[in-house]
Amino acid sequence: MVAQTRFRTYYRGFGADIDINGTVYFAGEGWMPFEFNDTVFVDEARNNAVSYILACDSKQRFQWLTRMIPLRYLMETGSLIRDDSGYVHRYGSHVHYYLPSTSEQIFADQDSLDLHQLVLDKEGHIVSFKRSGIQNNEKYMYVVKDGSNVRYEVSWFDRVTLRGREMYTAPTYGTLVDRTNHLGHIEWTFCLQSVQVSASYPQVIPDNEGGLLLIVGGQQITQIGDSLISRTSPAPQYYVIRLSPKGKLEWIKNLHVTGGNYAGAARDPKGGYIIAVKGRSVMLGSEKYGNDTSTSLLLLHLDNMADVHPMTEVAFKETENSSLLQVLQDGTVILGCQTKDSTFRGSKYSSRSIMLILSPTGEVLNVRDDIPESYSNLVVQPNGMILASGSTKSRLKILDTVVSPPDSLIDLQDQFFVAKSPYDQHSSLNVVSPIKFSSKRDITIHIRALSVSGAPGESVEVQLVVDSVANADLLTLPLAWSAQARWNSSILFPDSIVCQADGEYCKVELSGVWSGTLGTLTTAPAIVTLGQTDRGMINIESFTWEPTPLRIRTTTTDGEITVTGLCEDPNVRLLIGTASSFSLAARPNPASTVINIELGLREPLTVSIELINEMGQTVVTFVDGQPYVKGLHLIGGDVSTIATGMYFLRVRSAKGTLTSRLAIVR
Repeated sequence: MVAQTRFRTYYRGFGADIDINGTVYFAGEGWMPFEFNDTVFVDEARNNAVSYILACDSKQRFQWLTRMIPLRYLMETGSLIRDDSGYVHRYGSHVHYYLPSTSEQIFADQDSLDLHQLVLDKEGHIVSFKRSGIQNNEKYMYVVKDGSNVRYEVSWFDRVTLRGREMYTAPTYGTLVDRTNHLGHIEWTFCLQSVQVSASYPQVIPDNEGGLLLIVGGQQITQIGDSLISRTSPAPQYYVIRLSPKGKLEWIKNLHVTGGNYAGAARDPKGGYIIAVKGRSVMLGSEKYGNDTSTSLLLLHLDNMADVHPMTEVAFKETENSSLLQVLQDGTVILGCQTKDSTFRGSKYSSRSIMLILSPTGEVLNVRDDIPESYSNLVVQPNGMILASGSTKSRLKILDTVVSPPDSLIDLQDQFFVAKSPYDQHSSLNVVSPIKFSSKRDITIHIRALSVSGAPGESVEVQLVVDSVANADLLTLPLAWSAQARWNSSILFPDSIVCQADGEYCKVELSGVWSGTLGTLTTAPAIVTLGQTDRGMINIESFTWEPTPLRIRTTTTDGEITVTGLCEDPNVRLLIGTASSFSLAARPNPASTVINIELGLREPLTVSIELINEMGQTVVTFVDGQPYVKGLHLIGGDVSTIATGMYFLRVRSAKGTLTSRLAIVR
């Protein structure tokens, strides 16, 4: 999918976001009229600037447009995000607006830039407008989500500002990082002070523990939180700052790059952060990395305790800029860079953007030759769908699709685009990767859960295997390990290990000692059972090695469970439960001689209650087509002659079928 807008004169874009249904929201500003794909928007009353939020569905079809008209001039900044409740938040800064639908002026004209936050529902209707600031020039830089409804709002101010009743001051400029909850209330604020606005522009990376990493240029910073910066020694190029979940300063590291620059950072889903630095060498804290002789891209892992672990060193060929864009849940790394353009079709620019998809071990999985200019915003969904947005003055190319503007717009200014595609989708062009790997310093071990299949009642084994090891010569063996796995307990029942119930799922703890050989790491016997589905996943939720000085990066692949033989025998059927009309429970469980069946009915029903085995075959009938009134009924049952094993209690009526697991133990 490729969507694009074009203004006939000046235009800027302020980012995009996407929801679970594939609806895309993006925001920008420019002078009317402008175009979205083949739709032209005009303002009959005035030919003026417009700040807008636009939504289109997963097929690029226009959904709605909400506009705000700045009455004086275009000086917008900010970003757009959506929350888990479906609301769209537009952050920006301006002096004076009115809403075209009502001609309502939002606030009075003045000379300062104040912060505003516009909240819209999923239909594009304005729910609220919040303004803050004290007429002193403030701007939103950007807003970051932490994977939930918590947001970090980054803004700068001129000399003085307020957050609630708290006043913040700076000799010249200050930067505030506000953590807001799902209701939009500020939980805490952290302040940086500098002598230049650009110097205090931090990158904000939320981590898995609720904390925050800030990376900010160090040359003009004068104060970090309550800590004054001493100038007795040369200032670092960057400060790397860790904040606690409560917004308290935990530690600061200095970052110096020789012959290069900081190239971005991202949250590592496994914990901590990954920092990219391009140069001949880098000093992070007191440790030095790189070889001082050739320019390379270094990927460094930084944990929450400030410990640094080198991961990968990448030697670039003919590249101008590079940046770390994202690290996915499985450890896949997405890098962006610009390289000299020798092949791009018809562009008047001399560089093009390359997106590199790297495996956790540093292998190049995919090279995306997408657009002639760099991305300005990137959103990666949990399913691996990438939403990229940016601007270009030339023809737009996404994968193998070249989107040319209408002839009337060829010589006009910026085009803002939004492109959605799977991260592993390939271009058919023969694009050569602009990188080669000179070294891999981490040990990388891949653990996989084997898939299992079987008929109800069949014994199987859940197995974890070691698939591959990179840099095995660095290992010190043997190594102790522990893991936690999780699967649907209604179709796979552990036979000899403890199952911790988690709703309809079973969690098991596994551990052992690895000798260093590839293949089976551990096995756990289990029994395939008849449940509420015929498929499920064996999820490796965690895998850790014993405390070791080795730098080990562990990646995992989940397995599948498949129940076979269903509906082949007329006496065996997959049972679909429902709780809409009745409830069912049995006590004690496990039972040995008698059981007490608790049947709850929301309406009068005629029911049958049976005990069935794992093959779905009836063992004993307790109630055979008897009518019961609404309410709770206690029914006794004799199981003294039934063999030890796993069974299911089944209740049937005209409203549906419901099952409950029952173990019988002698």
